[in-house]
Amino acid sequence: MISIPNECFFEIFNHFQDCYNILFSCLLVNRQWCRNIVPILWKNPLKEFRDVRIIKTYLLSLNAEEKAQLRPFGIVFPIDPKPLFDYTAYTTSIVEYNLCEGIKNCLDDKRCGINYYSISDDYERTVRVIKSSLISMLLRTSKNLKLVDFYETINDKIMMTLIEILYRSTAIKTLNICFDNLGSKEGKMLVEALHRNITPESLRINDYQLGINEGKANYVKFDFTEPWLSITYNKNEEYHGTYLNSLYVTGSLPTSIDAGIPKCKKIEITCESHDQGWSSYPQDQGTYNNSWTWGEISIIPKQNNDLQGHLIENESKTRYKVYTNKHAVEDWQTHKFVFLSEHPLVQSLQPGDIVGLYIRSLHPGWCNYNKRAEIKFYYTV
Repeated sequence: MISIPNECFFEIFNHFQDCYNILFSCLLVNRQWCRNIVPILWKNPLKEFRDVRIIKTYLLSLNAEEKAQLRPFGIVFPIDPKPLFDYTAYTTSIVEYNLCEGIKNCLDDKRCGINYYSISDDYERTVRVIKSSLISMLLRTSKNLKLVDFYETINDKIMMTLIEILYRSTAIKTLNICFDNLGSKEGKMLVEALHRNITPESLRINDYQLGINEGKANYVKFDFTEPWLSITYNKNEEYHGTYLNSLYVTGSLPTSIDAGIPKCKKIEITCESHDQGWSSYPQDQGTYNNSWTWGEISIIPKQNNDLQGHLIENESKTRYKVYTNKHAVEDWQTHKFVFLSEHPLVQSLQPGDIVGLYIRSLHPGWCNYNKRAEIKFYYTV
């Protein structure tokens, strides 16, 4: 009888990667089938996070240091034998939301056998502590991570582990993280790691130090697929008002690149906006004549920032108009403006400076509506 190679079995079983019942039945056939199916089942097990056995198996993979983080909270795990397979090594994605839901289901299910106490009875804090230990374990043991998605702020230790992975691995293709300060030591190391190992196809960083609206953040996206490196800051939040002179979205060049000082080549501004949709001047409606809602861009020099990167004052002497809304048109309009390398704005931009988009309106009745804006820097090092 001709033996079928493992590669063929893996390809066949991989077509059933979302059919858990079929795969569970097949892995019981023999050892060869089992060895090929287990990596498929465990590459993204938390898509089905309602099964508390997954979290229980993850907890058995914690090392002594990761378990030590849980002892102050009185978390006690059942004594179970070591798993037959190194299941966590097959994990290809860490999605924080799924992990949290799995932990909550496990804590609520007495069959899971996890006992814990908390003086303040802080259930959510217990979930966060277990989540932190599990993320540390998964980053340590996973051999082929392709997707990392953290929607809450991660601590410095997890960030450093992630940076180490980015330095040595080219597997991660999607990285979504929330980080408090890209200007910190860890933030600078993250940027440097990304420039050394520029493999992600999708990267979003939520940096609260760049937010200007009650702590709400811009979203930051690095793009490594174009001739020049680029970084995009965008904000998706509807905002409107009369007599406006409001800073809506901000962005800046990375301030620490291992290869040298970044040199800005181009800045693109994109936004969606419209005015109030009516006026007393029918002859100007639908044109740009006598339109009193617009947007401006300017550099907020680094001397106007405190040591933590917060804006101290929003005013700048030189501003450049980047769009004007059509007169009395209430449909959303997409505006795009490009500053090339010879423009004074680009030439005067220094690392650490912040570029801000201001939304403006003037005169009674004129209202500027905005729902999205984006600042994109193209640069070399």
